[in-house]
Amino acid sequence: MTYSAEEFDALIAATAQVTRHVPLAVHTGAFCLDATALIPHIEHAIAALSEHVWRWNGAELKAHIEALRELGHTLKGIAELAGVSIATVSRIANNTLDRYSATTTDKLLAVPLTPPPSAIDDAVVADILAGRKVSIARRHRGQYIAYLAGRTDVTISVMAKAMRISHSRAITERNKVTRDVAQAAA
Repeated sequence: MTYSAEEFDALIAATAQVTRHVPLAVHTGAFCLDATALIPHIEHAIAALSEHVWRWNGAELKAHIEALRELGHTLKGIAELAGVSIATVSRIANNTLDRYSATTTDKLLAVPLTPPPSAIDDAVVADILAGRKVSIARRHRGQYIAYLAGRTDVTISVMAKAMRISHSRAITERNKVTRDVAQAAA
């Protein structure tokens, strides 16, 4: 069972009312109720329920994930950094739900807005510059192509041969980097 933030806040307010207004003890014949003994149990129940509280924060989380994606993070990378499932990150990115648990929210918002660690290996770049073919994992190929396209000491032919791409794609990538640099300077 899950609770909205409003329901949870109402429960906390009710507990505060109990601590202020309930007499310390009620004695009615054979029945005796000590209210002060109940308060720690109520507070413990609230603490246990707090991880099941849903917050209406889909837009905030989506904006954070989009900012991380713009910095170069993948959905899988964001999920690993936050300690949540890829499915959760995907749901947020695709607006499947508008509310998420406080725990999930805290974990995702704790991922700093910094670029991911670079996958560019200097030894691989040295092999490329030497004209040798290299083996690069598919998930890193785009980063290497963009990196090489931005280097003026790497010719189109060397980049095309090393990355096993066509000359036209190498030219397109070089033009894209040049255009991005010009836009950043403007």
